[in-house]
Amino acid sequence: MKLFSIIAFSALFGALHVKADNAYKTLTLKDLISRTLLYNGDIGRIGRSKAAALLDVRQSYANFLPSLSAWSTHSNAEFGTKNLTYQEQLSSGASISLTLFDGFNSFRNVQRARYSWMAAESDEIVKKQEIVFSVASKYIQLYLDSEIVSVEEKNVGEQRSLLAKIESFKKAGQKPIGDWLTQKAIVASEESRLAGVRHDFELAKLQLVEITGDSSLSAEFTLKRPDFDSIKVAFYLQTDSLLSKIFDQRKDILGRRYAIKASECALALAQNASWPTLAASAQAQSGYSSPDPTGVSIRNQFKDKNVNSSIGLSLSVPIFDRDSVRFAVSRAKLQLEQNRADLQELKLKALSEIRQALLIYQTALDQTRATTIELESARQALSAAQIRYDAGAMTLTELTVANTLYMTGLNDNTLTVYQVIEAIAGVGFAAGLIDTIIGCLRED
Repeated sequence: MKLFSIIAFSALFGALHVKADNAYKTLTLKDLISRTLLYNGDIGRIGRSKAAALLDVRQSYANFLPSLSAWSTHSNAEFGTKNLTYQEQLSSGASISLTLFDGFNSFRNVQRARYSWMAAESDEIVKKQEIVFSVASKYIQLYLDSEIVSVEEKNVGEQRSLLAKIESFKKAGQKPIGDWLTQKAIVASEESRLAGVRHDFELAKLQLVEITGDSSLSAEFTLKRPDFDSIKVAFYLQTDSLLSKIFDQRKDILGRRYAIKASECALALAQNASWPTLAASAQAQSGYSSPDPTGVSIRNQFKDKNVNSSIGLSLSVPIFDRDSVRFAVSRAKLQLEQNRADLQELKLKALSEIRQALLIYQTALDQTRATTIELESARQALSAAQIRYDAGAMTLTELTVANTLYMTGLNDNTLTVYQVIEAIAGVGFAAGLIDTIIGCLRED
């Protein structure tokens, strides 16, 4: 029995250990993006739209093929009232038709469908880029929250150590009880602050899991620091290069260009609707009727007597269509003009977004330099204040002010460092290079 208990305990411990390893798996930003692209519902929806556009392309190509149909009819009839006569009839045939000329509408329709499909493909890429940027922003913010939690935990530890030191001074009669009570209140306040920061961090983790759409992903995971290769990033974030290539790199602009081409094809289709249409057709049919007054057998009726076939050409010329072509042309022109206006507006928006993103990036760099100096100065001031307080040359209030300045500098520096990282992702997204920028993340 004892042996069984040991084995059971070992198995349970092993299962819990495996579960803990899975639960606290370290996730990189690339891991999370891969999961999101695989499970996110918005990507599935836009993918189905692209698939529908591809079906339109295939259907437009199918219009060049001839149309083939076959039919067969069968009937029984009764004649008379007293002396009934029965008659059975069967007719079968096949026909084929092919449009020879339709004003080049078939070619235009293929072009329109292809441009529409390429526009849908660009929309899919844009949606993926939006989701990648959203995940990257959330991940960077979450890692920043984890760093703030670490800073607050360190601060609480230092405040507790200071409380213990003051308590020892108090017992030795070197510090008043007021300092001990004040420091005790400070410790309680910092512990409450730490609890709030931890809550925000855990809530952000749950929200990040929700964005991925991966139901198998537990919120119990750790994060790997999102660290970009500065040399590669500097190469891609050259201001002149970004501004000159923005219109070629942004997939939403490319998609709008395809939409304009599709609208031009739609306009040509509407204009060509007044052209004549030439079509060729052929058909063959046969049948039998029972009873046949000449006594011809069913087989001979199908084979010889009732066989007929025809070949023909048809020319259709629209004469009066109640101005439907003119109205269709007008609507197509309006749609084309609207797409062109949308493209121009999108270009202005893209320029504004990239300039704002570059401004945010440069500002974050400048703030990081300033907060680095702030943090180092506050660290030296706090170190000097602690020495003076231990020597009795400084009050606890002055030491608390020095510690507050140090914690403010530490938080500011942590914040600006990750603002730079987020600004890098922001510039990549605004320039249409978010995938390239994410590829600059260090793996180790």
